[in-house]
Amino acid sequence: MTNKIITIIILFVTLVIPVNTIRAAMPLIKAISPNSGQANANITIFGENFDSTCRVYFGISGPNKISTVDINGDANYVRVAGNYAYVADTKFGLKILNIKDPVSAEITGSLKIPGSAQNICLSSNKYAYIAAKDGGLQIVNILDPANPFIIGNIDTPGQAMAVDIFSNRAFVAVKNAGLVIVDILDPVHPIITGIIDTPGYALDVYVSGDYAYVADAWAGLQIIDITDPSHPVSAGSIKLSDWTNDVFVSGNYAYVAAGKLGLAIIDISDPAHPSIKGNVKTPGYALGIYISGNYAYIADKYSGLQIISITAPSHPEIIFGKSEAIEEGRSVFISGDKAYVTGGKLGLQILNIIDSGNQGIIGNAATTGPSLNICISDNYAYSATDTAGLQIIDITDPAIPSIAGSIITSGAANRVFVSDGYAYMADKSSGLQIINVNNPLEPVMAGILDTPDQALGIYVSGNYAYIADSGAGLQIADISKQDNPLIVASVETSGQSYNVYVSEAYAYVADGKSGLEIIDISDPKKPKLISSFLTGGEARGVCVSGNYAYVAVNNSGIEIIDIKSPFNPVLEAKLNLPATPYDIFIYDNLAYIASGKAGLQVLDITIPSDPVISGSLETLGFASGVFISGNYAFVADGAPGIEVINRLRIGINSEPINFIDINTISTHVPRELIPGQYNMKVINSSGEKSMIRNGFRIVEPGF
Repeated sequence: MTNKIITIIILFVTLVIPVNTIRAAMPLIKAISPNSGQANANITIFGENFDSTCRVYFGISGPNKISTVDINGDANYVRVAGNYAYVADTKFGLKILNIKDPVSAEITGSLKIPGSAQNICLSSNKYAYIAAKDGGLQIVNILDPANPFIIGNIDTPGQAMAVDIFSNRAFVAVKNAGLVIVDILDPVHPIITGIIDTPGYALDVYVSGDYAYVADAWAGLQIIDITDPSHPVSAGSIKLSDWTNDVFVSGNYAYVAAGKLGLAIIDISDPAHPSIKGNVKTPGYALGIYISGNYAYIADKYSGLQIISITAPSHPEIIFGKSEAIEEGRSVFISGDKAYVTGGKLGLQILNIIDSGNQGIIGNAATTGPSLNICISDNYAYSATDTAGLQIIDITDPAIPSIAGSIITSGAANRVFVSDGYAYMADKSSGLQIINVNNPLEPVMAGILDTPDQALGIYVSGNYAYIADSGAGLQIADISKQDNPLIVASVETSGQSYNVYVSEAYAYVADGKSGLEIIDISDPKKPKLISSFLTGGEARGVCVSGNYAYVAVNNSGIEIIDIKSPFNPVLEAKLNLPATPYDIFIYDNLAYIASGKAGLQVLDITIPSDPVISGSLETLGFASGVFISGNYAFVADGAPGIEVINRLRIGINSEPINFIDINTISTHVPRELIPGQYNMKVINSSGEKSMIRNGFRIVEPGF
């Protein structure tokens, strides 16, 4: 008998341990074939310890060149507007490039100008103002990009090196004469109205408010008070340890490209006493600078494009430097997810910057109150902003979102839903607020409906608004007349209703300690509570996709509930998160979760019974709302306002793999990926993972 028991134990160990060992072993990627091709290409991955349910992920590895346009000259400076790039060519004047398709960008217009084109500033797609060194300031009509022509010019008292436009005036950095101010109200007949000499060589200028900030070579940064443009006066200055070549102002900081010193960040909150806030040395020689979102992009003469995180201005950090991407950088301009870099004889170089490193925020709109929830409609983001009411953000260019309109509500705006030109606000103690947003620049209150308790959540479907009304459960309002909404029915739930999601004939209520409540609303005037599911903590948010409800649970994470039979909901899976989740948005087999202090979490829910965290991003504030639109995730992030994140940065899962054996798998590259260089990651079902940097290059879009 003893021998039989020993034999059984040995057999059990022989059968079980090798299987577990294989599944628990770390996968290893050895090779990918092919390692380049179009999106949607079929690829084979060779390695070790793959399992039959592993997943493959693609993440862009950093800036990568899309194209280089030879301008047959010397590209010194670039500005972009719409589908065109305007290049200052020191040899031949102005070159205008059609960049609608960056892969095949080409010169569409050119203009020889007097002097040597050093710098450009654009004004309303109508005029280009060119600092032309000995040619002074040249004003060019660019209404027809194929046929630009000079309409005005003015000699400057020295060499015009750079220009900025502000309030019908051109501010020209004149190398050996300082700052020259030109009245351009009539661009055909510009007039010099003011001059102030600076102690060094004025190489660049940036105007913000009442001040002009001049990069003054060895004399550092000069701050000029331009309150009276006819009598500019020095307000303050600060000298750096190397030449100040270029300057960009954002908020209370001036960001300076300072040669061998790299990036210098200067606190200008008191213009009379500027001080260095932070500094980071770049590998080469910092010539040009552009600020976009939380990043400084440096054109670094000997080391290409350097990308620096400026989230903490006192501790800027280089997060990406790619010397092989560009051989020489003189100036840089950021538009959307593209960087345009001038490279002298190399011409204009266009790069994807869809991933700038570990951070993924590409734009921020500071709201006047804490942003708690967000909804997107057309080119606008609508933010529920607590006591500041509704804030409307123009997101036409997601990299530079800006407040377009706002309206104060009578309560505290908690959640917002936009439908057919109206914003429906769950306004806590003030119930439902209905706002006409057909003109987003001038929102108008249309109707108000008091609810029995605190309106916390809102969902609109057809002529009805479904309101999660805290202790009063679900309130259903007829909104066919926006100026006279009426409660037509209600369902008293057993918990505290935080949020509601409507799908087909059912309303799914995140009901606090009572979990998920499912209500039949096939007749909105006669709703019926048909079932409930007790979650592991307080249910705060809910989103429905297909046969599953995804519930955000306080102090627990995400619970995925099978609702194929709404009368009998069943737990399918649960996944703990680093912090409490508040809001969920499902898009393309990914669940985007606003997770408080842990920022944005992204789950791969291709297999609902086996959700996997595929990416995460720590936002600047406290993430409580999320909405996906196109290629972007918009996060309601509390005090910092709205954060705009390129969702492709967070992590993209491939289509299901074809498991050949533990050393070989094949899959398709995701069709939606854009051209660029991608890291590849394989994750086994038990969580072990392996990544190969720059594993696959997409050379053309998928079809």
